[in-house]
Amino acid sequence: ASTLDAGAWAEGFSSLQRARWIILASCFVAIVIAFVYLALMRCLAGPITWFAVFAILVGLLLGGYFLMSAAGNYKESIGADYSSNINWKMTFYGGIAVFVVAAIYLLVVIFMCKKINVAIKCVQLAGEALGDAPFLIFTPLFTTVLGITTFALWSV
Repeated sequence: ASTLDAGAWAEGFSSLQRARWIILASCFVAIVIAFVYLALMRCLAGPITWFAVFAILVGLLLGGYFLMSAAGNYKESIGADYSSNINWKMTFYGGIAVFVVAAIYLLVVIFMCKKINVAIKCVQLAGEALGDAPFLIFTPLFTTVLGITTFALWSV
């Protein structure tokens, strides 16, 4: 028997019927959260973006420090032949690689600073546009329903 028989479809649609109020409430809550997010992004897009940029840099630097510190611990515990130990090699060279990635990341951020600010301004303006015309968020839903309706009518 096929897994997509009529009984399975009927059960799936009856589950949707039973859960319709939960689905509608979830959609409403998602829309409210989206508008709160848009309001926050109008005010906090810059600080949130720059915090994330610097948090990534700090994370990279801390990761490199952790690896180099672990390499130092391996060096102390192993002794004179530490350079042939695979654990020391992995942590030491891994730490160097993470520091190099952090340096490249910092250079990219420095050179792309104006572009990042333009992107922040775009997010702020998009938030303002959606705040001024809140029904724009329903445009994809309308287009989808229209497309499904057109397809259904052509299929008949």
